[in-house]
Amino acid sequence: MIFVALFLAVGVLGGLYLFFLAKRILSFFGVEKKSVLYSCSAVAAVLLLVSAFTDVFGVGMSSVLMLILCGAVTDFVYLVAERAVKHFKKDFKRLKLYASGLLTLVVTACVLFYGFWNINHVTATRYELRSEKEVELRVAMIADLHLGNSIDSSELKEYCGKIQAENPDVFVLVGDLFDEGTSLAEMVKAAEVLGGVETKYGTYFVYGNHDRGHYRNGRGFGGEEIEAEFEKNGITVLEDECVEIGNEFCVVGRNDASMGHFGSERKELSTLLSEVNRERFVLLLDHQPKDLKTAAELGVDLQLSGHTHAGQIWPLGQFSELFGINEMNYGLKKDGDFNAVVTSGISGWGFSVRTAEKSEYVVIDINKNQ
Repeated sequence: MIFVALFLAVGVLGGLYLFFLAKRILSFFGVEKKSVLYSCSAVAAVLLLVSAFTDVFGVGMSSVLMLILCGAVTDFVYLVAERAVKHFKKDFKRLKLYASGLLTLVVTACVLFYGFWNINHVTATRYELRSEKEVELRVAMIADLHLGNSIDSSELKEYCGKIQAENPDVFVLVGDLFDEGTSLAEMVKAAEVLGGVETKYGTYFVYGNHDRGHYRNGRGFGGEEIEAEFEKNGITVLEDECVEIGNEFCVVGRNDASMGHFGSERKELSTLLSEVNRERFVLLLDHQPKDLKTAAELGVDLQLSGHTHAGQIWPLGQFSELFGINEMNYGLKKDGDFNAVVTSGISGWGFSVRTAEKSEYVVIDINKNQ
């Protein structure tokens, strides 16, 4: 319901803003306000931009939203500065570039350029954690690849090479590696690339809300095909399952929280952990950062999640935290002996733009307290 209300609010207020922005630009180029061309051009410009809202999986919606956001911020900053200057100098003259509306277009173009560069600039993020348990472990993690959006399988191979150079003990894939736009051929190639990362204890995968392609028909593969390709390449798929690894630790993989919307459920965390030896280090993989308090109470040592993209487009992450849409947005959270890490993802969803945080793969070193 919150999303519907926000969508309607953005649609109405954004449409009005775009209408007046179009009129400012037309006035700057000398189109008379009372002319039919003026009215028709302004309405046509707004309809063209608003129609981009149907392009949810492409650059259309992101460009429109970015234009509205950049315009609102630019107008606010400029009007505050204008008021401040007028306080000292009464003959303040409004800049033609601002009055024309072109400044908004320039700012939007700059932000989109930065966002495109930022989502394609993948870096390593490192954490060092301590535990009271006997453990010495290096975990490498990726999530939210959304293969084919900003990264294809050849680029994935490059990043997997960097992850291999970190010499991880275990490699975990925390959901949304694929989405509705991923091709079957790309999925097959990615499974081969990901399975090529050699580790001491193996590679483990849990599904995200997009991997099975629930939100769009006709992709050509689903969960069964993913599992078959992953198992073929030595990647263990965990669906509400626990795997005990030697005497050091166990990996617990949860079904995604979205599964209830698509005809199946996931186990309660208490049920899933009922047979786990809590004296070992418990590593929980859950695509969405949910049930963090429950995980802490049940003795989980480290929960790894993605899904949030750290907001991807500012200020979505801040709104997410404000309205409690996600329990965590990004980073590391500690609660006694429990730790949770939420990654921003190695790519992004829907459009190849990121203006919040960075694209990353994560390396976590876990050692016993001395």
